[in-house]
Amino acid sequence: MQNPGKYIPSGSGSMDFADTKGCKTLQEFLIKGIERELNEESSAGFAIKETKLIGYGRIIERGTVPEFFGVTYLTCSRDELQEQFDIKNKERKIGFVDDLIFVPLNELDEFIEKNKADISLQLLIYKEML
Repeated sequence: MQNPGKYIPSGSGSMDFADTKGCKTLQEFLIKGIERELNEESSAGFAIKETKLIGYGRIIERGTVPEFFGVTYLTCSRDELQEQFDIKNKERKIGFVDDLIFVPLNELDEFIEKNKADISLQLLIYKEML
């Protein structure tokens, strides 16, 4: 686990070889992996509309491995996503996600300020990119 006990953006994680299936470009591969991770963490797969890549970096604190950043647009409400997450979370025997926290973009700065010690580096980077 990379960020135990920290707030992270949904869809954070690693790519799997299986993500390459059906992909013809690096962008397709990255988007497929981001959407898979998002679904694994939040059960949002039913509502994915579109994912856009917004950045790339190599973070010294994380061993300079390539980091790609994307934003996924969903077609459901906050309540619908929470309900789906709760249903799926009960079915899981092992899970790494305790809960979903919904933070509107216009409240992100305030949320980060209030929770400084518990914010992941990835979330700080997203804040700057958005």
